[in-house]
Amino acid sequence: MRTPLHSPPSGSSPAVGGKKVFVIDDEITNYEVIARMLRRDHYQLTYATNGREALEVVGGVNPDVILLDVMMPYVDGLGVCRQLKADARYRHIPIIIVTALSSKSELAQCLDAGADDFISKPVSRIELRSRVRSMLRIKQQFDQLQAVQQLRDDMTRMLVHDIRSPLTNILLSCESLRLTPMTPDQLRKVDRTALAAKRMEGMVDELLTMSRAESGRLQLNCNLVAIDALVHHVCDHVADFAARKKVVITCHSQPEKLHHSVDAALFQRVIENLLINAIKYSPEAGKVWVWVEAAQPQIRVRVVDQGKGVPPELHQSIFEKYTTGTVTPGFSQFGLGLAFCKMVIEAHGGRIFVEDAPEGGACFVVLV
Repeated sequence: MRTPLHSPPSGSSPAVGGKKVFVIDDEITNYEVIARMLRRDHYQLTYATNGREALEVVGGVNPDVILLDVMMPYVDGLGVCRQLKADARYRHIPIIIVTALSSKSELAQCLDAGADDFISKPVSRIELRSRVRSMLRIKQQFDQLQAVQQLRDDMTRMLVHDIRSPLTNILLSCESLRLTPMTPDQLRKVDRTALAAKRMEGMVDELLTMSRAESGRLQLNCNLVAIDALVHHVCDHVADFAARKKVVITCHSQPEKLHHSVDAALFQRVIENLLINAIKYSPEAGKVWVWVEAAQPQIRVRVVDQGKGVPPELHQSIFEKYTTGTVTPGFSQFGLGLAFCKMVIEAHGGRIFVEDAPEGGACFVVLV
């Protein structure tokens, strides 16, 4: 019925299969009581005699729910609960505090430590079974969400792989066409096709980056970079896109070089996304300003446009996936660009937010 870490009580035998319940209690008699109460549910029970031991072995136990005593040697139950909930590997495991504490302030401490539920001693069999089943339902829902997340990640990787091949062919074809005699108008069309393919390639890379970030697998390749030079480079890179709307980009930076440790490729994509958004929402023949400034101990980049601005109610949600602002005819409203920016900047330990520009429009601010 269980797989104890210590010598089991007499007359016990481990269960085969079933949900895993991890009991952490320094009194073996308390464990025996819980084991008898849960016998008919055929759970796989595991037992640890103190908090320190439980923290060492929880990864190998991989429980579906934890029954945790409060008063224990070495590390008490509240300490165990805090450490488990602070660890991304274990915070999803429901924890039921089994306690003799009864005052509201003491029970509030259990919840503040991250406990999902609690049971007062002496334990009622009906209450124990009901609460364990309730927590197992929560764990099952989490596991199902994780399975969906894994499926989505797998589909994202397959999508990225499948799209890269035709995009590469398009870019190679554009390079070949540039070597053939063409009229200026034809050359402009080839250049626009190549630019669109490169932007699509960038969007595919962003999807993959976001998938990695959400699953905790994003690794930054940080080096000391001249942020002002990088921003100026991006402004030059999007100049052709701006010219289509006759938008003028003006970039300001301090005379001295502003260096910071960033993943240059990802940070460049962030600035490019912000600039392209600013151009999209700017009026015909409008202006976009970019400032790169020291904001000790950080560096601040501001991108300001002359568009309609971002409504106050969207200042936070606009950075969430699939959230869009005002619909602009002729432009994609897919809603991943700003979410990508937020993930990348936060991965660098920075912040990104939007403010109202002094003379109308939106001001996006990046702090790294």
